[in-house]
Amino acid sequence: MRRNFQGYTDDPADALIGMGASSIGQLRQGYVQNAHHIKDWGDRIEAGQLATVRGVAFTPDDALRSDIIERLMCDLKADVPAAIRRHGFDPHSLDNEMAGLKTLVADGLAQVEGGVITVPESARNLVRRVASQFDAYLDPTAGRHAVAV
Repeated sequence: MRRNFQGYTDDPADALIGMGASSIGQLRQGYVQNAHHIKDWGDRIEAGQLATVRGVAFTPDDALRSDIIERLMCDLKADVPAAIRRHGFDPHSLDNEMAGLKTLVADGLAQVEGGVITVPESARNLVRRVASQFDAYLDPTAGRHAVAV
């Protein structure tokens, strides 16, 4: 199972192509978004151009964190040291994030053993809270829709 910005899927494709105005696509390299207004989108298509007007490239750190978050969200389990090795990072690069799990472990939302994080079935509905420890862009004080609790 995999998870992208649209939800859960068993589709193994590495690319999600947005087709309409304002649609968002996801590639290995990052996200792309088409023109917002249908007229602008249509004008670009009729001119034989790509409708893409902006993109955000993934950094190596984004890829590492995404890997961990996806495994937590899909499997309720993530082997953080293995992910760090797969992505070629320093073994201690996520020490702060791992330390931040202590409160969640004390609350019964996660278990950590040898760097492997497991979310118990009883805490499945709060897995986003555990995964958010690894989201470098999430500001829990901002009150945005992505904050779990």
